[in-house]
Amino acid sequence: METILSQRMSELENASLIWLASASGIENNLDRLYLGMVYLFCMKRLPAKLKSAKLIAFNRIAPASLFKLNKGSKAAVIVDKSGAPQLFIFDTFALLDVLSKIDEALVDRLSTEEYHSESVNPAGCLIDKIETKLPLNPDFILSLKNSIAEARKKGWIPFEKIEQELGLA
Repeated sequence: METILSQRMSELENASLIWLASASGIENNLDRLYLGMVYLFCMKRLPAKLKSAKLIAFNRIAPASLFKLNKGSKAAVIVDKSGAPQLFIFDTFALLDVLSKIDEALVDRLSTEEYHSESVNPAGCLIDKIETKLPLNPDFILSLKNSIAEARKKGWIPFEKIEQELGLA
């Protein structure tokens, strides 16, 4: 990843994108990794005149009343001088928020088979693929360990053992 970022950064003027972030007034909200993401996604996609483009917060394009991102999600939009969106930039969790909103709208409209179809609901499939690559939440791991310990302490029988005894496995 660092190699890709350094190759892409060398293709763009470093000062231009920093200027883009500071001109929009959100430079302090962007950490260096986020700026690296901006470089990666902006390559060959920015308007011809970089000085006329602005980086603005996502909530200025889609207010929270219309489209709320979860706390900690980072998203921005690059707009041209007329204010037309040119490029949307999302961190992983903001992208998952957007995809989840699309997925939730489809769950009631589609049959079970259609909902799980990659061609009919690509948002849901993309969510699944992204989530398989994410690390597990440490709180979830601890909760799972505590639940297993509590089940053993109470003498609960695992489903696998029940299936074997009933000859279902």
